[in-house]
Amino acid sequence: MNEHGSPVAEKEQTATAAHKAVLDTTKCTSCGICVSTCPLHAIEEPLNFCSAKCVKYCSTLEVPCEPARIAICAERCDGCGQCVPCCPNDAIHLEPAST
Repeated sequence: MNEHGSPVAEKEQTATAAHKAVLDTTKCTSCGICVSTCPLHAIEEPLNFCSAKCVKYCSTLEVPCEPARIAICAERCDGCGQCVPCCPNDAIHLEPAST
């Protein structure tokens, strides 16, 4: 398990690539399709998806809770791009890796 509680793949390692996947959180619905697509487990599901009971409770708060979102670990992303076409909301794109 890694620091986020996700299983660690045997071939998981720090990736160095010319491009990295970037998530547009305004488009992401946390459907999770991209999570199973990434061969390096660089895309992680949120630690706690809200259940219907939680959403009902959160809506009663003065400051409602933010919905959990998918996270992309730039250190593990090798820029393969497999996640880009699988996103039904076009929430993932590749950008040049920062140096």
